[in-house]
Amino acid sequence: ALAEVKDAPASGQPSIAVLPFANLSADKENEYFSDGLAEEMLNALTQLPGLRVVARASAFAFRGREHAIAEIAEKLGVRNGLNGSVRRSGNRIRVSAQLISVQDESQFWSERYDREMRDVFDIQDEIAQAIVEKLKVKLGTKSGQPLVKRYTSNPEAHSLYLKGNFHLHHLTPEEMGKGKAYLEQAL
Repeated sequence: ALAEVKDAPASGQPSIAVLPFANLSADKENEYFSDGLAEEMLNALTQLPGLRVVARASAFAFRGREHAIAEIAEKLGVRNGLNGSVRRSGNRIRVSAQLISVQDESQFWSERYDREMRDVFDIQDEIAQAIVEKLKVKLGTKSGQPLVKRYTSNPEAHSLYLKGNFHLHHLTPEEMGKGKAYLEQAL
């Protein structure tokens, strides 16, 4: 069961829940990539001082109900929600992201990015920077500095890393074994 956080919106502190991104790829096995992208956005936003970011487990509990904004706001105590979709085809990726104000359920920012897979870090950083601007959160870093940590410039290694994390989150011995194998391949 989710713990309710009722006092957070009243505090005035900017807050956000990063919801699972929908996998619109023809291959449903690409869900690891859409989940990974949302999780990396969450990790980037967590680095911002003055922004309260709801934990992954709480936000991802709303998978399939991403449009139930009022329920999400009440249960998680947030002012904003980020959701989106990912379509991956070969070396091309299309990411759509929307920032929604839960107070009036209005979408106040959205963008679509059509890029090569090698540009996935740039997409993540552009989304994070747009959120910072829209929420008027002060950065603890120099303006324009990337918010997404880039541990590799190899798109294949990055994809294997996301796949490994995806399987590890299922917490069964079989899934954790798969996750370990993918992470070793990423290395």
